[in-house]
Amino acid sequence: MKAKRWLQAALISVTALGVMGAVTPAAAEQLLVSGSVDGAVSLQSADGYSETYGNKRGVRVCDTSWDGWDVYSNFYVRNDSVRKRIETTGGKGSCAESGLYEAGIDRHNTCLNRTLLPDSCTDYRKVPW
Repeated sequence: MKAKRWLQAALISVTALGVMGAVTPAAAEQLLVSGSVDGAVSLQSADGYSETYGNKRGVRVCDTSWDGWDVYSNFYVRNDSVRKRIETTGGKGSCAESGLYEAGIDRHNTCLNRTLLPDSCTDYRKVPW
């Protein structure tokens, strides 16, 4: 009997968290990592992606869905400990570029900027040199 009540309480809690937005499909979704033909490193989710460009010396981020949330990428330049950020505006199909850094990109991630919810981000992907 106790186990049944515990299970009911757990189900009610999970349902309530889902309704309040604390548990969403985007947060639970595995964000995919893929490489491109020119050696650039790309991180992709259902909502957008970031990739290196310009011989791995810049970061491009693009929004691929009509969800109303912008996509951004945090990135680090090689031999620099300062985190930088590039963000899209304009919804599906919009992209933004960081510009090129002579030292090249060390690592970057892809994030979904979710208003009133915690942002959903991939892990950082190290750029191979």
